[in-house]
Amino acid sequence: MEAVILCAGFGRRLRPITKTIPKPLIKYNNETILKHIILKLFSIGVNKFFINGHYLSYKIRNFLNGIYGVEIVFHEELEILGTGGGIYSFKNFLKNDFFIIHNGDIVHKIDILKAIDFHIKNNAFGTLILKDDYQNNVIVENLRILDFKKGNYKNAWTFTGISIVSIEFLNYLNYKCSLIEGFKKAILDNKLILAYITNEPWFDILKEFIRNEEK
Repeated sequence: MEAVILCAGFGRRLRPITKTIPKPLIKYNNETILKHIILKLFSIGVNKFFINGHYLSYKIRNFLNGIYGVEIVFHEELEILGTGGGIYSFKNFLKNDFFIIHNGDIVHKIDILKAIDFHIKNNAFGTLILKDDYQNNVIVENLRILDFKKGNYKNAWTFTGISIVSIEFLNYLNYKCSLIEGFKKAILDNKLILAYITNEPWFDILKEFIRNEEK
């Protein structure tokens, strides 16, 4: 299997923590978040990784040079391309019928294999892993995703930053765009974009930092 791990950012929102280290290389339980993600995906059968970087990207590249046993394609973004653009930059390298998209700043215990099974059984074009959290803005009806809004809504869900998409999803992205823009285009084109809802442990490192600051 193939996976794209999104690690390109400006490194602004977690300063001063990220003054000298990019967010994916922050340590959690004595290991970097990025290493946790790679090990998690490797354990479910991912053997080819596509990873981008921008802020302090040389540190991500150096870190990846120390990982063996899997194929890793790294792309340094000289300018921020957005989450969709970051995926699009690998369009000539992705070969499988579907691939996993995974944010580079989250920690979780989500069973991604179950989400993949759900994706395949339902012949979905895209499957987003969602949960009930404090930023519920993905609108869902009968497990079909209808829209993405700003704010927080009742009967809506939070996108965990993990999704499974058809290789054809690349046609809904371009050089510089967001991932959500791509999903919205696919929905307007009547593609089947489904919600896989979980209650398994998950947190975004930035959101967790904000929560701790508010305590």
